[in-house]
Amino acid sequence: MKFIIATNNAKKLVELERILSPLGIDAVSPKDAGVNLGDVDENGSTFKENSFIKAEAACRKTGLPAIADDSGICVDFLGGGPGIRYTEEDDPKPFGEIVRAILAAVKEMLIMWPIAMALELLFVGKLAQKLAFRFVTPGKDPMIMIILAISSMSVCLMCPLMSMAATILFKDAGNEFVAVWIQTTALNFPMALFWQIFFAGPLVRNVFGFVMKRIKQK
Repeated sequence: MKFIIATNNAKKLVELERILSPLGIDAVSPKDAGVNLGDVDENGSTFKENSFIKAEAACRKTGLPAIADDSGICVDFLGGGPGIRYTEEDDPKPFGEIVRAILAAVKEMLIMWPIAMALELLFVGKLAQKLAFRFVTPGKDPMIMIILAISSMSVCLMCPLMSMAATILFKDAGNEFVAVWIQTTALNFPMALFWQIFFAGPLVRNVFGFVMKRIKQK
């Protein structure tokens, strides 16, 4: 039994052929059927509605039963957006830019996190303490001052190193490597300091304190 696949997307066609073949359905592309589906006005409000619109258009042109699908990117953080409009020409540019930024950030995080952990364990943690203790004295200065000093030194060491790694891996800076590295460090430093003092530092101390407490209880 032949079905027309209502898509001009080669990857979608291959995927649908793979799904339909075990069911005994012969998936035919618009090209194989000798028709040009053209641009179908996908004005539905859901993926299901758009799929039906495309399938109906293909069925009318070929006289064959048709199958279509519709897809997009739905991000919970964006309230489900950009959703159904993602692939349309009139897709709001901010949505596309936000989605690309989120995907790029996730990709970079998966690479940069192990680098940060390695740097911290190998030398940054110990060196940050030594530098901090030039300005504060344990047992003499308030604990909050000691924590802030160590956190600040950690950021002063880690931010340039992580910015260098990011420049090498993601920036494609070429002959402008040093300038891009310095710029990246300058842009990252304020957020890195804020993150370390108000989020990362307290989180690590609380987790470490909790673990040590449980160990002592045992």
